[in-house]
Amino acid sequence: MKTIIAFLFLAILASSCSFAPLGIPVADTELTAVNTLGTICYGEVHEKAPLNFSSVRYEADALYSSGNSIGPTQRLDIVVYARASDPLPGVTLAVKCVLQAGADDKKISDKINLTSGVKKRISVGGNTLAGIVTHDKYWIGVSTTDAAFLSFPGTVKLSSGIIKAYF
Repeated sequence: MKTIIAFLFLAILASSCSFAPLGIPVADTELTAVNTLGTICYGEVHEKAPLNFSSVRYEADALYSSGNSIGPTQRLDIVVYARASDPLPGVTLAVKCVLQAGADDKKISDKINLTSGVKKRISVGGNTLAGIVTHDKYWIGVSTTDAAFLSFPGTVKLSSGIIKAYF
């Protein structure tokens, strides 16, 4: 009987420790998109991960909408950052921008290419993001480079976002 109970306990434990990630939804964010020349613009996230994980990925649908531009393409390159501390303490804006990457700004992606009007699913993060999402609030931000010669600001909307945490 003890063997059967031990077997059932191990079976339940094994099924509960599957490799499926924990998913935490993230509110939609819309960021201004123009050549930021190194400036990183952040949106605040309040959905914290309750445990420490080995890897955390942020996934979202990214939709670039260009402003009016002069040049042959309407493409935007973005690099995604995360930070645990408020980029502009005491400032009450929905989007906060810092002029250049500092010690608190952690790069969590390589360059991602977006084309105006084309939705693209992005997935960024890893070990660095795993150390940030356990805070009560944290910030996800982007630095952008517009491919046009001259352009007016557009937007990047990040929707259907989710934080996936892996054990």
